[in-house]
Amino acid sequence: MEVYTVEKVNIAPILLNDEAAALAFSLRPEEVGTIRREMQKMPRWDSQLYNYGKLMKAEVLESYLAYRGTEEWKKEYKKATGKTK
Repeated sequence: MEVYTVEKVNIAPILLNDEAAALAFSLRPEEVGTIRREMQKMPRWDSQLYNYGKLMKAEVLESYLAYRGTEEWKKEYKKATGKTK
């Protein structure tokens, strides 16, 4: 009978702050902060943030990153902020 020793267990957090999201998505914490602030300006995405906009789920960030930069995103961002990116 073989006995295995587990040295390290990685448990993915449910909610990510900027540093954890940066590690998970290979971004800099500053970039994640910018993305999170963009999300706070748009009502559809702001409703998916937690702890006054400081935490987010990995699935939400992943879907926002896929959506970011599309024509629909540009229209929504301009409508929410009055600025173009």
